[in-house]
Amino acid sequence: IKIPYILRNEAKEAGAIYDKEQKSFYINDKNNQEFEKVFLKIEYEQKEKAKELGAQWDGKRWFTYQFNRVLIGL
Repeated sequence: IKIPYILRNEAKEAGAIYDKEQKSFYINDKNNQEFEKVFLKIEYEQKEKAKELGAQWDGKRWFTYQFNRVLIGL
């Protein structure tokens, strides 16, 4: 899975494992709810701040993962 650098520690705490050879994170448990995408409504003026906090753009909409408590307000 693609995890923004700023969220690397939170991803590890949520159970993601970093593969040094592939230079990416993966999860063993595909049913891990912490890695479910949460779609966000981000105003254009706020997009840079959202990116700083770990939001990602999938080409159509903004999202983050469930473990990103800062962006989803938990």
